[in-house]
Amino acid sequence: MATRIEILGLSAEEARVAFYYPVPLVAGTADPNRNPAGQALSAAELQQLKDGTLIEVVKTLKVGGKKAEKRAVIEAAWSAHEAELKARHRARHADADMIGEAWDGTSWSAANG
Repeated sequence: MATRIEILGLSAEEARVAFYYPVPLVAGTADPNRNPAGQALSAAELQQLKDGTLIEVVKTLKVGGKKAEKRAVIEAAWSAHEAELKARHRARHADADMIGEAWDGTSWSAANG
């Protein structure tokens, strides 16, 4: 199972977390010297981070309550951030399916059609 969240630090009111997202949700940049904020990544995931095919986002979140409540807040924050990344990706590539379309002066043909 791929690492998606790592808790880096925790107090009664705050959690410092690292969120991991696969590219192409965002544009990753290769950096062979990249080190993760935490230690939970597998060797393969660490290589993906260095290759730019996995990104890491570190956040400090307000949390409180029992363990399950803290986990729920962290998971909800990860999901909200993922939704934001997906929305930006869709907006950036919304018209990509038009590539290959052709107009003959009267109508448009489907890409490669």
